[in-house]
Amino acid sequence: MINSKISISIPTYNRPIILAENLSIMLPDIVRYSIPIFISDDSTDLETCKLIDSLKLQYEHIYYVKNEPSLGHDKNILNALQFPTTEYVWLLGDSVIVRENAMADIIDIIESDYDFIFVNAYVDSSPPTSVLKDISFFVKYTWYLSLTGATIYNSRVIKKFFSEHELKFYKNFQQVAVMLSYLNVRVNAYWVGEKIITINASKKSYWTSNVIEVLVADWCNLIKSFPSIFDTDILVAEVVRSHDENIDLFGCANMLRYRSTGGIKLCSVLKNMDAIRMATKRSILYFTFFALIPRPIVLCLRSVVKFGRTFSK
Repeated sequence: MINSKISISIPTYNRPIILAENLSIMLPDIVRYSIPIFISDDSTDLETCKLIDSLKLQYEHIYYVKNEPSLGHDKNILNALQFPTTEYVWLLGDSVIVRENAMADIIDIIESDYDFIFVNAYVDSSPPTSVLKDISFFVKYTWYLSLTGATIYNSRVIKKFFSEHELKFYKNFQQVAVMLSYLNVRVNAYWVGEKIITINASKKSYWTSNVIEVLVADWCNLIKSFPSIFDTDILVAEVVRSHDENIDLFGCANMLRYRSTGGIKLCSVLKNMDAIRMATKRSILYFTFFALIPRPIVLCLRSVVKFGRTFSK
């Protein structure tokens, strides 16, 4: 019998190989608990469709939709959230893997009727597993919760968001906006401190070719859009800056990585100087320096500089 309590919903875009690898790892646990899988496909070809047809021979509870025309990143996220009919929806990025045997714990947790369940992937200094009843956790960890896969949503959260008179869009961080919108109502969540999800090492993030616009400008706009939660300028600055301060997002090694993929451009630096000042303590001159390094030189440096860990979204 199909599980009516929780589903996994995956928005995907041109990652059939990674998606196939991840589902093959997760499928034994998914089958064990009869968890339905919903896939919202925004791909530009039919490779993912062919993959799903093959997987359906192994597991019948896979539900697939090919978006024609393509919805774009944010609307595909929302489509994936609306697709299932289960009580909880685990919105899982197509590069995220739920580790073996982790579903048993999640099945137990959802019996307690939380609005959100948050799961850890790579936060080393995270708090232990705990019930969350105040906003302090979100001040410190909203940066991490932008990972598509870190949050399991109660269906009432999703329904409330879509019942608003005017659907608002928060570019590149729609999944976080759904969460923050509900936190205006109450805080009733659960944090799983154990690292039970991981990122496929083959993933190439879409935003690495547009770092300033996504992880500076769009991120700043998101946080500033929720003044009832982040209610002082100091708090807004603290949350916006938390990406860089927690994972050295704009450290030298990562900046070289971004420049090598065309993700740091002088025009973007000059256009978003105010947002950069909010997002990091590093100077505009620092960003300008990396934006001006010729990319062939950066590509040569890749062989001698160890690139740091970058942010997954």
